[in-house]
Amino acid sequence: MNKPSSTITAAGLSGFIAATLLLIIKLAWPAIYVQIPPDYHGYLVAGIMVAFGYFKKENVLGNSK
Repeated sequence: MNKPSSTITAAGLSGFIAATLLLIIKLAWPAIYVQIPPDYHGYLVAGIMVAFGYFKKENVLGNSK
């Protein structure tokens, strides 16, 4: 199996970080967490993933110079 592209790796890692930050906010600052609508959590994480994946420069062949 081939190694995942750098853009999908960046998107996956940014989504993991975003979900982890939501968990930290839930544990450390519950008053702030309840202000975020529950239906919005998935959209927030997916939006961050798309943004990071879109703006990440793809490394197709690598730098052989």
